[in-house]
Amino acid sequence: MDKKQILVSVVMITYNQEDFIRQSIESVLNQEVDFNLEVIVADDNSNDKTSSIINDIILNNKKSSCITYIRNEVNVGSFKNIKNALNKVTGNFIAFCEGDDFYCKTNHLQLLVEGFLSNPDIGMVSSTYITESSKGDITSSKINKSIYDVNDIFFDRQFHISSSMIKYEDLANLLAKFKSSENLKYLLDKSIMINSALNGEILVIDNKSFYHRFQKGLTSKKTFSQEILLEKNLCYLELTEGYSKAKKLNVIFQIDILISKIKSGNDLLHFIRIFPFFKFILYYPNKLKFFQKHILKYLNV
Repeated sequence: MDKKQILVSVVMITYNQEDFIRQSIESVLNQEVDFNLEVIVADDNSNDKTSSIINDIILNNKKSSCITYIRNEVNVGSFKNIKNALNKVTGNFIAFCEGDDFYCKTNHLQLLVEGFLSNPDIGMVSSTYITESSKGDITSSKINKSIYDVNDIFFDRQFHISSSMIKYEDLANLLAKFKSSENLKYLLDKSIMINSALNGEILVIDNKSFYHRFQKGLTSKKTFSQEILLEKNLCYLELTEGYSKAKKLNVIFQIDILISKIKSGNDLLHFIRIFPFFKFILYYPNKLKFFQKHILKYLNV
């Protein structure tokens, strides 16, 4: 296949997903499309049979010539793993499929591409999806409209990054913008969606063509400390600053940054003195969404 003619690059990161990786890769290879695509599989040094299964597919599947396989010599974590994969991208559009998920309809990628081609002003195209919880419960996303904006990513999100397709140009600009930023390591999932939505609206197709599992994998070094949450919100804030259509999000990120600092003990008295109503969150942390909603009214945004 001529790499110069590739339209879509499917990026797949995986770690210890021997039970799912074959189905995931084959669901991409079985897509019925009228364009050339490539599949970039980045294995974060799995220590189970994930690697041997990938190699078996490459060796025996007749459609495997489009696969580029990257295996890290050591476990580097989700961000570095996906960054390694993105460095290999050659397509105009990027789709995602993690190693425990799969495309459950063969027209998934075709419909996403057609969504872009029908409206060049669209920033991201997504499909509704099916979710399987860690307990085995099955649910489906539902939409009440087809066009979403950047605020819907946090307030009314009915789409998933792995059920979506974005423009390579938008992602390249995002990475270039944060090249010298300390927040570069947090440019995952929501950051990619925010960036795409700032460059256009989000088109969601009700096709239920993506199956998402909550499973163990992707990296063996996951942490969710207040410090990490703080850094993520700083990244989101930097992304949305200056965009009028993201004004509500910008305020929410500022609130979350202050709350993270309070929870981690940084400048506690300073922020309580400036925002007395933060005492409410200290005593009722489960009321965060209620607090966010009313502070938006208070600030008239």
